[in-house]
Amino acid sequence: MGELIRRDHHLREELGFPDSSDVTAERIASDILNWQRRKSAICYGVFLNSRITGMISLSHYNAKSKTARAGYWIETEFRRKGVATKAFERVVKIAQERGITLLSAKIDKTNYASIAIWEKYEAKKTEISSNQYLVSINI
Repeated sequence: MGELIRRDHHLREELGFPDSSDVTAERIASDILNWQRRKSAICYGVFLNSRITGMISLSHYNAKSKTARAGYWIETEFRRKGVATKAFERVVKIAQERGITLLSAKIDKTNYASIAIWEKYEAKKTEISSNQYLVSINI
């Protein structure tokens, strides 16, 4: 996963990794593992034809309220091919199996593709800033 982010400059910029040659795949992988620990996240690789093309996660899990957040990113060359949609379908099923009843995410208002994925599930969309929505679905 670290190598995928290291070589995809557009994705690296979106995820906030520095655009420099000294950023190694190992450092990126370490940063992802640290994020998992801090956010109580479970991350899943997204594959297409046995090639890793991204990551999807369940994070911020709250057992009492049965809520979690979903987040995902897909390698630039595999966007707009249904990869994120299929990964999201699977993570919704995983969330249901874990007893989660409300799934949410913060999405940039200009991320129309991501908003469309959530709208397929009749997501509630709330403006939380001038450039972001909070989307949520009952599952």
